[in-house]
Amino acid sequence: MGRIFLVRHGQASLLGGDYDQLSELGMAQAGETGLAFLRRGILPDIIVSGSLKRQSETARCAAAAAQWTTPLEQDDHFDEYRHEDMFAPVFPEFQDHAALAQYVSKQERPRREFQRLFEQAFEAWLAGHERVQGRRWEDFRVRALEATVRVAERLYTGQSAMVVTSGGVIAAITQALLDLPDEHVLRLHNPIYNASVTRLVSKREKLFFSGFNDVAHLEVLGRDWVTYR
Repeated sequence: MGRIFLVRHGQASLLGGDYDQLSELGMAQAGETGLAFLRRGILPDIIVSGSLKRQSETARCAAAAAQWTTPLEQDDHFDEYRHEDMFAPVFPEFQDHAALAQYVSKQERPRREFQRLFEQAFEAWLAGHERVQGRRWEDFRVRALEATVRVAERLYTGQSAMVVTSGGVIAAITQALLDLPDEHVLRLHNPIYNASVTRLVSKREKLFFSGFNDVAHLEVLGRDWVTYR
């Protein structure tokens, strides 16, 4: 059997104009994740990330820290859901992330306000908000699972893959493998930490859930290393 490690990207720049880049802490989290794999003797035979900057930067930082020479691949099927699919239909005033970041940065508790808006938008997306014209949650989930199966099909017994992606993708794959209804997805999604590791076991095209949202490699460094956003 093979192993697939789903790694969420390191902390991104939530309150900046460009969310899609790692913060300094995010880069450090990514490096520590690579070192944690190295200490456990794990050398991924496949390293693939989504095409978003925060995902590919996380993969590069992890690989550099662990001194891996495995080629880094990209598959945009591991990209996070798009702002225009989820946020914009529910909050037309936030047509892009920059507008959202500008608004929440002026609030007394910016990250809490972002979380409040995020939960409203995500639940509406799951329910099939009438204004959604793009990709729906079901399509997003199928897309993510199919990409993971493609990775699994390339693994032989004893081999492993590291897939660097985002919280929505990890929640979607977990939901599919555990056969959970949509109303439970937000409870999967919310607690997924930056640079966390979710483990799958694969037997060719078959996938089995093995572990969720592990950040032991960051917890030993202190509370400030463990973040959600």
